[in-house]
Amino acid sequence: MDKVFKEDPALKLAYLTELAKEPINTQLAVLRHRLGLTQAEVARRMHLRQSNVARLERKNENPTSKMVARAAKALGCRVLLIPESELARFLAA
Repeated sequence: MDKVFKEDPALKLAYLTELAKEPINTQLAVLRHRLGLTQAEVARRMHLRQSNVARLERKNENPTSKMVARAAKALGCRVLLIPESELARFLAA
């Protein structure tokens, strides 16, 4: 996927823009898949059970900000709040 994004920056921008509209649970699951990690691997990094990661990724769950931050860290990411008015510019960078 990253190769395709390098060849087509407009596609990358469209993809990230749509992904940003998804619930944080979905964003975490998509990122985990893109990184080629299993729920068990992320769970080990978070010092949790795989079932906790599965629950975190469910669309109808409402994880705490602390849990989202832990998951992001386990995925090598950060949680950022970006104003809607600046989102396109941020994603295009």
